[in-house]
Amino acid sequence: MEDRDLRDKTLKLGQIARAASIFCVRRIIIFPDPMGEGGKDNILIRDVLQYIETPQYLRKRLYPLKPHLKFAGLLPPLKIPSHKREAVLRDGEFREAFIELKGRDERVAFVGTPNPIKYTGKAKPGSRQTVRIRIESGVAKAIDASRSEINEYWGYSVKMVTDLFQYIERYNLKVATSRLGTPITHIWENLCLKLGSSPTCVVVFGSPKRGLFEMFQNQDMTRFDFVLNVVPGQGVETVRTEEAVFLSLQAITLCSSLSKKQR
Repeated sequence: MEDRDLRDKTLKLGQIARAASIFCVRRIIIFPDPMGEGGKDNILIRDVLQYIETPQYLRKRLYPLKPHLKFAGLLPPLKIPSHKREAVLRDGEFREAFIELKGRDERVAFVGTPNPIKYTGKAKPGSRQTVRIRIESGVAKAIDASRSEINEYWGYSVKMVTDLFQYIERYNLKVATSRLGTPITHIWENLCLKLGSSPTCVVVFGSPKRGLFEMFQNQDMTRFDFVLNVVPGQGVETVRTEEAVFLSLQAITLCSSLSKKQR
């Protein structure tokens, strides 16, 4: 029974990772339930989401065998630009690398080719690093790069926080999702306007067992700019978390796109 439960959770997290990647989410935030439930699940969520975002050629180096990653092989491929499939390197391309120590003090980068290449940068051995490939006289080397240099979607990071409300204050626009929220159709124009003028936006979801209003009974939900019901008139008793993530991101992405076209 425990294996079945772990398998189902892993597959649901794969759906969330797919939704995040489809809609170009930059960061996934994991926060604790104030009622104290889900502590172990938060570790599972973090590790599975990080695992599936990691390019396949780096996974064995970054993730040793763990019992809660038992069903990671069932996860769907993300097929995002950082998941390079070709072993041939091109000058100027970006790659995710695992930095290794060769000999006593030489650092090399494993970038998905049969052999590691020379690395000149600041990352420590045993770490993951975004790099740019330089090829000089037929010899490839890797140099440090920032994701801000990359003009295509490069994946998401995963962040665990202890205080959700304190952490999300850094975002320009804060959106909560709840079946008790305002139907998105009632505030569509205002939402689009706010999305068009906000450099950053965070969207918060409840747990599979409880919605945000139940989780944060003692918090002021007006700290969110919007509390949205993205499925008004739903025909089922509950919308699952993985379904709510996809539907919400789809609606917000559409609204943001329409706002940009109108500018």
